Amino acid sequence: MKRQMKWAAASLICSLIIQCMPAAADQKTQEAFDAYLDRIYAQWISENPFQIHFYLEHPENYGIELSSYTLMDYSEYDEAAIEAYEKQQEEDLKELRSFDKTQLTRQQQILYDKLMEQIDLNEKYADMFDFSSLIGGSNGIVNSLANNFQNYLFIEKKDVEEYLKFLQDIPNYIDYAIEYTNEYAEYDLVPSKYMLQVNSEAIDELVGKNTNVFIEGFEKKLDEAAFLSDEERANFKAKNKELVEQIVNPAFAKLKQQLSQWQETFDEWEGFAEYAEGEDYYNYLIETYAGVSMDAEELFDYMYDKLDDCEERFSELLEDDEIYEGYMNSEYGFEKRTPSEILDALRVYTKENFAPIADPGYQVEELPNALRSDGVLAYYLTPQEDHDDVNQICLNPDALGTDLGVLYETLAHEGYPGHLYFFNYVKQQGWHPINFFVSNIGFEEGWAEYAARLSLDSWGLDPDMMEVIFLDQEFSYLLMGLSDIGINYGGWTVDDVYDLWETYFYLDSAEDVRDVYDACMAEPGTILSYSIGYYQICDLEEEVKEMLGESFDHNEFVTELLSVGGASFDITRSYIMEWANEKLHG
Repeated sequence: MKRQMKWAAASLICSLIIQCMPAAADQKTQEAFDAYLDRIYAQWISENPFQIHFYLEHPENYGIELSSYTLMDYSEYDEAAIEAYEKQQEEDLKELRSFDKTQLTRQQQILYDKLMEQIDLNEKYADMFDFSSLIGGSNGIVNSLANNFQNYLFIEKKDVEEYLKFLQDIPNYIDYAIEYTNEYAEYDLVPSKYMLQVNSEAIDELVGKNTNVFIEGFEKKLDEAAFLSDEERANFKAKNKELVEQIVNPAFAKLKQQLSQWQETFDEWEGFAEYAEGEDYYNYLIETYAGVSMDAEELFDYMYDKLDDCEERFSELLEDDEIYEGYMNSEYGFEKRTPSEILDALRVYTKENFAPIADPGYQVEELPNALRSDGVLAYYLTPQEDHDDVNQICLNPDALGTDLGVLYETLAHEGYPGHLYFFNYVKQQGWHPINFFVSNIGFEEGWAEYAARLSLDSWGLDPDMMEVIFLDQEFSYLLMGLSDIGINYGGWTVDDVYDLWETYFYLDSAEDVRDVYDACMAEPGTILSYSIGYYQICDLEEEVKEMLGESFDHNEFVTELLSVGGASFDITRSYIMEWANEKLHG
């Protein structure tokens, strides 16, 4: 059944921490393993000085020293640095393998498995060519810089001081990106025309003549900083404006000029599918973003089956004239409420239907006009490990529009019982913060979609209409995921993408799917986090339900799912099935 195209964009994401119950084991081994994790955590988090603040307000309490104010490690491709890094990796692996896993607590065992899986993944693709670009698409270099500085928390005076130091490294970062891109271009590996164009337009939007987010966003945060005196606030504003005008603006002007030059001199990028190394690279992206061990062809078949099921059920529901009319007019029966009113209702639902948490509450912020990217509905900002009472959900009103179904589902995905609930629930189980680095985004997004689907039943509306809302979202995710595989693994053209989408939608020409093609080409694999996780969780639920029969309890299943949360689906399934077998056989 063909229908008018209704877009459902993927919301951004954040990383989560998981919970498990301890098992009786050797305390000395457990303490040694925790000390190992402490060292690895400090080592990993220190690799990028700028990222430290997004994880920790006081890194010194974790033995981490902020010794430089750079946006990345520019020695990443230095031969001596690579040699030292590889040697350290070998030593870390040797120490990890020295632990007797059976003597660890259940939480530690899962972390052990996650670390080993990550090591195995790195070894599996050790010789893989890296096709990634520092320019990027809609979430590329310009928007990433603007968003990262926009989201830099000001909790104490020292945060403002450090922010201004990092700000001064933007020219170095841009110079590095230009040099990196030029070096890759020597091998005919270039950003797409789409990447170049969206970044050029973003510069005009973010640091143009009429607006500058590095000034406006900074001053807004300072005005809200109660820990500053009026004199300090004024001095910081003056210093920031001086740095932006003298350092930041010229750096972006240089980048824009370079982007323009590349648009004229670079050939159009046709993707890495044509390269012999492209197959390995895409399968690496699958394991990274989707959290499954299927290869691209297996995953394509899996998703196509899900798409057929989704379309069959969707068409069946839309045979009801009332449902069809409500869907096409975006009239689902939701009461018009503010985002805060919806989140408050979702908090009550979550409290009544999910395991309890010490709820820190939330803050809702609208993104500045210049940062309202078309592909971003909203995102949840993961709190710092040592300052977790700031739980912020950022909304893009322009992308959310007036569709109440999209708004309700998005807030459940990002807030309760989605990312915000999940992060706080699992953190409160006392997991080591290194889990933040080894959790899997496919599971995280899968949980957020799974939980959002459950929450739709809480509004007392027509259940068929609620199912239509959710199927519409999943249908778009599946089509986007199939397009991503086709483009980046199969070498599809725009016409090939059109052939897929035209099967389900009324389209005029291949240009109607140009945005899909460009987005998948610019951010390969990213959409898989949203296309796969929900179905993997549903498959696991069905497997356990069939295994346990009448003894299956959905709340127990969800609790166990949370207890292994953030892991790849191979690891998640192994621990869930272990629980199910124990429950079945006593």
